[in-house]
Amino acid sequence: MVPLAGIWLARDEFGVQTATAAAWLTFAAGMALRHRRVPRALTWLGLVSYSIYLLHPLLMESVERLWPDPLAVPLGARLVALAGVVGALLGLSALTWRFVEAPAQRLGRRLASRTDEAGTPLSDRQP
Repeated sequence: MVPLAGIWLARDEFGVQTATAAAWLTFAAGMALRHRRVPRALTWLGLVSYSIYLLHPLLMESVERLWPDPLAVPLGARLVALAGVVGALLGLSALTWRFVEAPAQRLGRRLASRTDEAGTPLSDRQP
């Protein structure tokens, strides 16, 4: 019911309806295929997806500053720019995962596994 409610509430905004439907269909497909092996490229994409989420607006704003009227640019140039932006986004996302996310996750695991003198995990102690 939640996907239908989201689509109904956005009845005047076709783009929002489309994005909502696409998100829920992607989730449903993932749940249906959760016991199958995932191709390595998709696994990697999932690994860097948070970085993609954070970085893509910055790159899109940069493109908008370079080309305020994209329809005035020939289609071939726009496709080349799209390939460049996607490549830059994936490359930057890989770097931020490698040098920011992965070290932070390791630190979090280390801190969560620390124990006090009695051997009680610090994460289990009451305040």
